Amino acid sequence: MIQLFLISILSNIGMSGIGFIFGAVSVHVKRVGQWATIIQTALLLIGNITIPMFSPLQNIIPFVSGIEISRLIYLQQNIPIYLILIYIAINFMWLIVGICIFQYSIKYEKTNGSFEVF
Repeated sequence: MIQLFLISILSNIGMSGIGFIFGAVSVHVKRVGQWATIIQTALLLIGNITIPMFSPLQNIIPFVSGIEISRLIYLQQNIPIYLILIYIAINFMWLIVGICIFQYSIKYEKTNGSFEVF
């Protein structure tokens, strides 16, 4: 159980990075309402949730490897160490990229944009 909790925490870290990216787009564009829902649905469809088909290309999405690791834990199979390392790296990469894009967006809007038009 502790393993599954740690896996979900890592997924939340990666998805926070995607949230920062949405926040940056929202600060810049100001109208993102429907796009968030569309992208969320697309992530769920290609994210290895409903159909357990795992492709290495899916590792780009923060929670996909976590779902696969969770399946392996429930099936009591060995978890490849490279899958865990990729999972950790991808999630922290999304967090760092998200924070950098958000900070750049805030800085850009402070100098060139307007926070008054929301």
